Parts: sequence; C-alpha cells; structure tokens
Amino acid sequence: IVTYSPLVAEYGAASEALLWLDRWVQTSPNEYRPRILYADKLFDGQQTQNAQAQYEKALPLAQTTQQKAYVYLKLGDSPKAQALYEQWVNEDPSDASMLVLAELKDINKDFLGAKKILPNINPSNLTPPEQKRLLGIKASIAVKVQNHQEAGDFYKLLSDLDQKDPQLAFLSAYYFDQAGDYNRAEKGYETVLARWPGYVPAERELASLYRRVHASAEADNVLQN
Repeated sequence: IVTYSPLVAEYGAASEALLWLDRWVQTSPNEYRPRILYADKLFDGQQTQNAQAQYEKALPLAQTTQQKAYVYLKLGDSPKAQALYEQWVNEDPSDASMLVLAELKDINKDFLGAKKILPNINPSNLTPPEQKRLLGIKASIAVKVQNHQEAGDFYKLLSDLDQKDPQLAFLSAYYFDQAGDYNRAEKGYETVLARWPGYVPAERELASLYRRVHASAEADNVLQN
C-alpha cells in the first residue's frame, strides 16, 4: 500500500486513487504524508467537506514549517499560513514558496509587502502553472497600487498564455485605457471583439473610449453592431 498508493494518487483514476489512499490512511493513521495526499485528492475531486476534515486531521501530524504552512493554506487560514510561509522563506527560500507568500500577502491586503517579494522570484525556476500565477499576482498587485500601465502589460502577457479567455484580453485593454494609453486600449478592445464578437464589456468600453477620445459617432456603431 505504501509503495503503490502514491503512484495511483498521481497517475491513476480519481476513484481508484481515493480507494488506495483511504487504505493507506487506515494503515498509517498517524503519518502526515498519506493524510495530506488523501486530503488533496478529495479537494481536487471537489469533495470539499471531506477534504477539510482530512486537512484538520493532518494539522497535528505536520512536523516541519513547510508542512504546517501548507495545511493552514489549504484550511483557508491565510494569516497563520502567511506567518509560517514567512518563516519557511527565511529558513529555506525557494521561488515556489516566495510565490505563495506573495499570494498570501495579497490576500491579506499587504500589497506593498507582496510587491517587494516579486522581484526576487525567478520565473525560470517555476512550473508553467506557477509562472501563470506569478503573472496573475503581478497584475493584481499592479491594479491595487494603481499602476495601470503595468497591469495592462501583465494582463497582456497572461492573455498571450491563455488565448481562450476573453476576460484576460479585455482586462489588458481596460487597464491600458485607465492608464491613458488609448492606442493600445483601442487596439485591445477591437482585438477582443474580433475574436469574441458581442463581448459586452469590450463593446461598452470601446464605445466609451470613442466618445472620450475621438468624440466620434463610431461609439453608436459599436453598440448597434
């Protein structure tokens, strides 16, 4: 069970993984690793209440700062998680741990603290999903400190990574608009509407831009089309 369960958890079907992980937890009830793998698999399967119960049982089994920080993060206790991630980063800094700490500081409204961490994170040491999260937190912080030009740039990079999400492309144009970069904003709105015709937020903001910048009858044409 100890050898096979982690492999099934990572590579097997969800139902089979849960079965084997449950067996592992039953045979090793006082070990952190089987408990946290089981909780994570339940959480991934959107069995939120069951996952919560397993995370709570994992907490007293956590021995390292990293383990405790992770459990508090999954339990949604962001202040305690942030304190432990700060300790973890001081003890053994890594780009992944600094990313989570920046996210927690953002959640806890320490925007300048989060912004201070971001330059220390090397994107090349992150996985592709982590790189996307890094751009997301950079965009979020830029918005909150009202650096709209920078926010537009970061949302543009996110949009380039995920070209199926109209909201990312729209937000890039929107924050260029807020920054007064009207050429990039106009082009961005038009790109959104070319790829996703009828996308209402882009129609509304493009019409507004035409009125504000061009004082043009094109505003009515955008809304009518």
